[in-house]
Amino acid sequence: MIFILIILAIIYGFFGIKVVPEKKEGVVFRGGKFKELRKPGMVLMIPFYDKLKLVSYDLKDLNVPQKMTTAADKEKLYASGTVTIKIKEPAKAYGTVSNYEESIINAMSDLLAKETSKTTYTDLKSSVNKKEFEDKLLQDLKEQAEMWGIDVRKIKTVVDR
Repeated sequence: MIFILIILAIIYGFFGIKVVPEKKEGVVFRGGKFKELRKPGMVLMIPFYDKLKLVSYDLKDLNVPQKMTTAADKEKLYASGTVTIKIKEPAKAYGTVSNYEESIINAMSDLLAKETSKTTYTDLKSSVNKKEFEDKLLQDLKEQAEMWGIDVRKIKTVVDR
């Protein structure tokens, strides 16, 4: 009996104790659902049932893949870009959507296609109009990402024939 308790204690110590390093936070999932947010230090968990995901508050660049769209002047274009984000609220980022990075990329791709279809190719290539175009995308994406606890810092787009 004592032998079994010792084995269980070893298993719990090995799989049930995790460490959240400095400058990060831990998001604990119990049974696949968000449970709590943990500060740096030791975290006690239920082995094999709880999962710990480490969160960094550093800026992160996400690449939006190239997508073919049609401009307002019926010109076929290829649009892609980069979005710089920072996690503001990890509980929202991991609790509201299954993959916040994929959600940001999909939202940016959809906005890019929608806004490109309202603008002509020559307007997109001029530096003044491109700045306005990117500012509009940034504003729209910020509104969407706010619900997910993400702060969108910068958008860079590439539009070509």
